[in-house]
Order: sequence, then C-alpha cells, then structure tokens
Amino acid sequence: MVLDSANSLLSKNILSMNLEKIMRLLMPFTPHIAAECLENLGASNVYKWPKLEIEILNDQKANIVIQINGKTRNVIKLKKDTDKNDVLKIVKENEKIRKFLENKSINKIIFIKNKIVNFVIKN
Repeated sequence: MVLDSANSLLSKNILSMNLEKIMRLLMPFTPHIAAECLENLGASNVYKWPKLEIEILNDQKANIVIQINGKTRNVIKLKKDTDKNDVLKIVKENEKIRKFLENKSINKIIFIKNKIVNFVIKN
C-alpha cells in the first residue's frame, strides 16, 4: 500500500514536470493558454524566457566530412569558421586520410567551409 502511494506521487510529480516543460515550449505559439496552464500547475517564473549564453555560441564546433573521390573516409570536429589552410593541414596529418593520399597526386581539392573537404585524386 505504501509503495503504491509512493509510485503514484512520483508519477504525478513526473507528469507535472513534463507538462510544465511542454507548456514552456508552447509559450511562443499559444501564450495565453500556456500561461494559464503553467499557473494552474503552480509553476514559478511563468513569463521568464531562457537567457542566451554567448560563450556557448562562440565555442561551437563543426563536423567536417573528409572525402576521397566523393567517398566519405572520416569525419572530424573542428572549431567553426576554421581557415581553409588550417583545415587542410589538420586533414592531411590525419592518420586515416594519410594512407589514402600517400603516393597519390591530388588533382583538385573541394572545400566547403564548415562542411566538407573532398580530395579528387588520380589512382
């Protein structure tokens, strides 16, 4: 009996927390209904918006796909807006890529900032 009441209390708390999260997400789309639901749930700071954290935006990293003749060979994570020369230097030092480029002549390098580096090589 005690276990059942503890489980029901726990599930009510979890349900209430999840409903509160959903209502906060709905706030920009249906502000009046969401605000009323949050007040009925007893939520604090009903009208408080999340704060923007500039440090997180500045520290973002990009997944850069490395391809050889159009086939993906590796994906590396680098700081966003890294210079082309720096990216190429890091890619050429990469152990997985070095074995594909060894003793090959590179005809063309296709570079799209923050997205892809494609080496077109002659076999």
